[in-house]
Formats: sequence, C-alpha cells, structure tokens
Amino acid sequence: RAAAPLMIALGAKVIDNSRMTAAETSGIICILLDWDEKRQTLIKKLIGMGLPVLVLLVTDKPDLTTADTSPLAGHAGNFHILHCGNIQAELDRLKHP
Repeated sequence: RAAAPLMIALGAKVIDNSRMTAAETSGIICILLDWDEKRQTLIKKLIGMGLPVLVLLVTDKPDLTTADTSPLAGHAGNFHILHCGNIQAELDRLKHP
C-alpha cells in the first residue's frame, strides 16, 4: 500500500494487508499521540483512497479540546481527542453522545 512507508516512518505498527486493496478494506482506525503534518498527510492519503477513517488523538494536555480537522476533508466528526486518565469515559461518550 502506498501509505505503508509513511506509517513505518511514524513508528506505527503496520498490519500486513499488502494483498488487500482499498476496496477490500472496510475502514481504518488511527490512534495517534500527535497531530503533526506527517500524521495529517497520512490521514489525507487514506481518505483520498476512499477509506473511512476514524482518528483518535490521545493527549496528556488537559486543555487540548480542539484541533485542525481540515485534513479529514469534511469528516470532522470522525476526529476525537481523548485525554489520558479519562480515555474510557470519553470513549463511552462516543458510543452514547
């Protein structure tokens, strides 16, 4: 897959689905510790391949409540910030808004 070299550079764990096409992948869940340009580029590439993407940004910064979601190309609802020490409660709210 085209995104694999970028994912390796980020130190991500890559699942070997090299025999699968984007059409055979139902979606991607990205758990990120930073929202820098490299990660935003990765998300843009995945969305550009037509893949549904859910981004979970895990942070230890309690005051971080918003981020630039423009790389999600109109799917800002698929971007969530989770705070260390409160991750389970915040995940529960995703299931039951």
